[in-house]
Amino acid sequence: MLNWFKKNKKESSPNEKPNKIKVGVSEIVDGFYKKNYALRGEIINFKAKISDYDSTQVEMGQYLVYVNSAPQKTLAPLQYFSEDIDDYFSLLNEYKNLDFQTYMNVIKRKCRKHIDSYNRLIDSDLSGYVQSLMLIINHLQVSDGFFELSYEEGKKLRAKLVDSVLNEFPSYIFIYISMKPLMPPELTPFNKTGGNKGFQLQ
Repeated sequence: MLNWFKKNKKESSPNEKPNKIKVGVSEIVDGFYKKNYALRGEIINFKAKISDYDSTQVEMGQYLVYVNSAPQKTLAPLQYFSEDIDDYFSLLNEYKNLDFQTYMNVIKRKCRKHIDSYNRLIDSDLSGYVQSLMLIINHLQVSDGFFELSYEEGKKLRAKLVDSVLNEFPSYIFIYISMKPLMPPELTPFNKTGGNKGFQLQ
C-alpha cells in the first residue's frame, strides 16, 4: 500500500463478523454509489457520494484546491464515472504491488487509452481521471486498515499523478489558458505553454 501515507491502523471490533459480499454488482444506497470489486484476492467495498441535487452525478474533488476554506467539489456523470472505476480496478489487478509506481502506470495507461481514441486529452478529462483514481487509492488505504488520506496527503499524491501524465504526454494534453494579457483562455497544447509554470489542474 502507500507506505509514505500510512498511519496507525484503526482498531477493529472483536465482534465484527464477515458478511457475504456480491462482487461486480452496483447499487445506490443511502446517497452513495456502491460496488464491490475483487482485487488481488481481497474484496474492496468501493463507494462514492451521489450529488444531493442530481442523482445522475457523483461528487469528487476532496483533494482539489481549497476555496473559502473548503475543498472544491466537482461532479462527474455516474455512467462514465462507474466505467472509469471498472477500468481502474481491471488495470490494478494486472500488477503485483499496490504502490506509487503502480498508480502512475495505471493513470498513464488510462490516459493513453483516451488519447488513442481522441488524439488529445483536455485538462478537465485529466482531472476527472485523477480524481477517480484518488477515490480508489483512498478506499484501498482504508481497506488495508489505515485511516483515510488527509487533504495534504491527497493533494501531494494528486500532484505527483498529474505531473506523471503531463511529463508522459506533453504534446497531447490540452489546457484552457490565456497566453496573452487580457485575452480569454483558449484550448492550448500543454507543451506550448512553457511547461508547468503557472498551471494548476482544477
